[in-house]
Amino acid sequence: PDAQNSASLIRACGQEGDVKQAVDLLFELRDRGEADTTVFNSTLDVAVSNGDQEAVDTIFQEMKASLCVDVVTYNILLKQFTGADGCVEQSRALLKEMRGFGLKPNVATYNSLLGSVLATGDFAA
Repeated sequence: PDAQNSASLIRACGQEGDVKQAVDLLFELRDRGEADTTVFNSTLDVAVSNGDQEAVDTIFQEMKASLCVDVVTYNILLKQFTGADGCVEQSRALLKEMRGFGLKPNVATYNSLLGSVLATGDFAA
């Protein structure tokens, strides 16, 4: 399947809660030289949405090594820090790293950061 179809298959794995299958598909595509940023981001979103921190870390490290990161990547990662378990310091660290890659935050980035602050009540951040 092409990258678009692969991203759809990966999202379907996420809907089923099957992070392992999504990651296996990602690495199969990577090994064939067919994994692009969209496929990586789709798989990262599956891992974040299903709370699989080990998979999140593995995918994100692979993305950085492959230079397949964009603003969407960081927005997906920021989703981890919104809600009741928000962590403003981790959100700020991700924002700093994002800028270090030369990426500019967008509206979704700032909405996620605001969500983190509101969830924790840490308005000093």
